[in-house]
Amino acid sequence: ASSAGNDKVTEKVLAVQQMQDYIAVHLSEKITLCDLSCTAGYSSFYCARIFKELTGISIQLESRGERGYIELKAIQSK
Repeated sequence: ASSAGNDKVTEKVLAVQQMQDYIAVHLSEKITLCDLSCTAGYSSFYCARIFKELTGISIQLESRGERGYIELKAIQSK
């Protein structure tokens, strides 16, 4: 059972690494949550959740401008 749990963690880490790589390459472009979820191979909801879980950064849809545009906001702890 612990092997299956480790596999799940590894899958999450790889998915987040793929999303981070995509962001780094396309930083000057508008990135959608769909872009990231397609890159990682998971649903948009799951990608947003694991990205926040592993990086502490929220992927939030920007409320103004083009629908679906991604804004990354660092969560700072005080």
